[in-house]
Amino acid sequence: MVIGRLIPDNNADLIIKGFLKSNSKKKLVIVGDVPYKDSYASDLKNMVDKRLVFTGYVKDQDILAELYHNCYVYVHGHEFGGTNPTMIKAMAYGCAILALDTVFNHEMLQKGKFGLFFKKELISVTNQINHCEKEKLEIDKLREESVNGISEKYNWDCVTSEYLEIFNSLVSQRK
Repeated sequence: MVIGRLIPDNNADLIIKGFLKSNSKKKLVIVGDVPYKDSYASDLKNMVDKRLVFTGYVKDQDILAELYHNCYVYVHGHEFGGTNPTMIKAMAYGCAILALDTVFNHEMLQKGKFGLFFKKELISVTNQINHCEKEKLEIDKLREESVNGISEKYNWDCVTSEYLEIFNSLVSQRK
């Protein structure tokens, strides 16, 4: 499953094309759209393959939760933006995550402890999707562990400790 606006920075085209070249028999559910007429989004939605399911926007949070809970792997192609709420939700819902290899995705997934990565290359996406298909035990383990990724890092104790470290280092620099 992919969730996000259908804009180039989120790399849905790369993910879809890589998926279509893979050996996967699963469906790729693409949740999202853009609220304006756009050739990039239209080109994506015009791709025809029985494995592709374009849902458009899903605003009902219960339906969205069901999609997260029932996806085999959440594929995150967001290229910019830092900590992403969509990936935090995927972690909270216990998804196995395959994310674009960026600094902030490595930080969120704690350098691979809570997810896998693909490079911004078609062959990398295809290879990683094939890997996910073959390695069901690894995917199951990522599902079990992903919630720990947010409970370890995205909680008030961790956040306040990091702020205290920054403030203490700033104060010690002034002395």
